[in-house]
Amino acid sequence: MDIEGLWDICEMNTFDSDFNQVWMSVKDIEGNPEVPTMQKIMAKQRFMFEAGGRFLQLIPKESSPSKGFESYDDEHLISHVGQWKTENGKILVDEEENGEQVWSEAVPTENGFEVFGFFRLIRPNKDSEIRNCESSTGPYKLICHDCFMSRKKEYAEGEAVEVIYPYIATDTNYKFQVDAEGVDISYEGCKAIIRFFMPAHDVEISCFSRNVMTYNPVSDPSPIETHFMSAKRGD
Repeated sequence: MDIEGLWDICEMNTFDSDFNQVWMSVKDIEGNPEVPTMQKIMAKQRFMFEAGGRFLQLIPKESSPSKGFESYDDEHLISHVGQWKTENGKILVDEEENGEQVWSEAVPTENGFEVFGFFRLIRPNKDSEIRNCESSTGPYKLICHDCFMSRKKEYAEGEAVEVIYPYIATDTNYKFQVDAEGVDISYEGCKAIIRFFMPAHDVEISCFSRNVMTYNPVSDPSPIETHFMSAKRGD
């Protein structure tokens, strides 16, 4: 299971009216007047698992009970920073217990995983306000020429995507077009590495290139004057 990327809480281990611990959906928590306000706020959190072993618990700014949290983006604050790792084929997350770091398994579920015995997570669904543990969005396709390399061609929404273009030449300028937001492009030797989180739609990736060692009077060439690598949707 690929844990990197953004996750939503779909169910939380909370207390019913008889003070018994039960798993309750986020929708039921929000609409239940007997659930304490703090637990309703906790159910609105999101988890961002980053490459390198760090995870963030994010809370909506309008729901935050504290103004002391660090800002993550325009909509979220960072309520907690933790670590994750893989060990013996398992994904482990850390938590503090009696002042000491304790590692526990992120237990796989049908469409996500469970952390701390308290939260069940799924990939976010931007098309619905209801976080349903029994369904997830996607998968969505990468639409690109065969010269682009990725470990798979379909990803769930919010899943970390890495695409490699392994044909970078020193005498050529390259321009990549990616139908997604928050795209990061870096270069290592003869490779271009494109990273982003899969949105709630298929993503098309194209490459425009021009040899700079030959005379070309046009400073900003059109696709007709360049070498163009793409793929039609539906391929």
